[in-house]
Amino acid sequence: MGPVIGEGQSSLCGISDVAIGKYCRLPTTRVTRFGSHAPNPPAEPAGTDTARGDPRQPPRTPVASATLDAAYRKQDYHITAWQPQGKPAFVLLIALKDRQWIQPDVVEAADFDEVFRNAVAFVERVLDGEAER
Repeated sequence: MGPVIGEGQSSLCGISDVAIGKYCRLPTTRVTRFGSHAPNPPAEPAGTDTARGDPRQPPRTPVASATLDAAYRKQDYHITAWQPQGKPAFVLLIALKDRQWIQPDVVEAADFDEVFRNAVAFVERVLDGEAER
């Protein structure tokens, strides 16, 4: 399946309290893609019944993914979230400058908007903690 462009601007985007530069977020679009967790399935070996599939392989669950690029305290960051079909969305990756968190301790949510709010709060806590030092 091809990429699907999400909302023009997420509610997470926008600018507030510009005077102190604390909550400056870059206006951005959120990109959402739908597919399976194995984008290029391996070729079926000879003698495999393709109608039933290989019983040794786990079934492929369709997964939606979304990304958010924004800035806080004048530092850009990137968030990638996944949502397997029928399951809650979770944060797969948060990248901030030269640091990356893979599956960070961010609360899962029912949809991408909520999980992005949780991830943005995580980034803000990290950057606020650095600013206090």
